[in-house]
Amino acid sequence: MPECYESFHVDGTLKEREFWADGKRHNENGPAWEQWNATGRLIYCQFWVDGQEHNEAGPAYEWWADSGRLIYREYSVHGKRHNACGPAIEWWNSRGCCTHREFWVHGEKITEDEFLALQMTKSAAKQ
Repeated sequence: MPECYESFHVDGTLKEREFWADGKRHNENGPAWEQWNATGRLIYCQFWVDGQEHNEAGPAYEWWADSGRLIYREYSVHGKRHNACGPAIEWWNSRGCCTHREFWVHGEKITEDEFLALQMTKSAAKQ
């Protein structure tokens, strides 16, 4: 069972929550690390299992500006960057436009064209 550690802002609102087991960040039932700003807005969320970034159901790491605008998103499975459905890494600028995308499959960085070719191959195999 993971141990939960929390820290608080001076006004008593939650600032940070972390789950640890056997000296590693670990939570199989949700984020293992979260941070909130002084107004109570979630600004950082990361999923870890056995000390590795891991979330099979969505992003393993997201980071937001104090305004709530998404800055960064990363998908990882078993500690390896991976997203079979799109970019594994995305960055957004202050206007909310995506400025950088990287495609990763099972920890291997590939080009967008290689990713699209993989999608076409999967689609053809289903038919």
